[in-house]
Amino acid sequence: MKIAGVVILYNADENIFLRINSYKDRIHKLYLIDNSDQHSDLLSNYASNQKNIEYSHDGLNKGISVRLNEAAKKAIEEEFLWLLTMDQDSYFDSTSLNHYLNLIQNFIPQEEIAVFGVEYDERKVVREEKNFSFTSLLITSGSVVNLKVWDKLKGFNEKLFIDHVDHEYCFRVIANGYKTIKFNGILLKHTIGNNSLHRSFKSLKTTLRSLHSPIRLYYMIRNFFYLKKHYEEQFPGEIKILKKNLLIEIKNNLLYNKQRVLVLKYIIIGFIHFKKGKMGYYNII
Repeated sequence: MKIAGVVILYNADENIFLRINSYKDRIHKLYLIDNSDQHSDLLSNYASNQKNIEYSHDGLNKGISVRLNEAAKKAIEEEFLWLLTMDQDSYFDSTSLNHYLNLIQNFIPQEEIAVFGVEYDERKVVREEKNFSFTSLLITSGSVVNLKVWDKLKGFNEKLFIDHVDHEYCFRVIANGYKTIKFNGILLKHTIGNNSLHRSFKSLKTTLRSLHSPIRLYYMIRNFFYLKKHYEEQFPGEIKILKKNLLIEIKNNLLYNKQRVLVLKYIIIGFIHFKKGKMGYYNII
């Protein structure tokens, strides 16, 4: 199975090397694409000492969709058939990754599958004999993309920039007659990023809350409504799930985010831009 991989980076810390080392030897080529403002000598030197890793940086933050498409184009040029897409905060243990790739390699018929994926929430890992299920809500990280299908469908939607890029692609490939599959019992591991402990105003219990920058909420809002407009008729259940998750994010950030005034501002702007059809990168002046 000829497979490449990509990690989209943004101000990555030194822990990135441990995560990359957990999967780099199981793929034939790994593209490190850096969206950070500053070139990383550390990452560049690391890549130059690895036979199968390529580091690229142009000083621009082009989001997720553009960079994924760049990696897919490179992979196709180098005659790869599959692309593993990873976040910088995610990793596999060696046993899980080997099992995952073996399942993909032996899956029949492969040509009908646009994306293979795994579980990222340990509470939802299914321990069953049946090792896969059809789904329509895979996440980018840990997914393996069929590059022939990617090419036919013209790649990821660059209008979205970040957020819901994975969901839009899943909806689109299914709408075009392909399938997306999640392997049960395989867990993608995450490190805690922007989660923090906060006391509930209602129950007074301290729980982990997911908080985001105001601009990230902007993309969440704008892109959700884009998905709702284009896909709700065909995927009403999935849109309902995404809406519920978004409302939780909004509630948490309006209650616990120290920038709650800006959060509210960018939530409103996100909806206005959706209504106006303003998509892509939002340049804050």
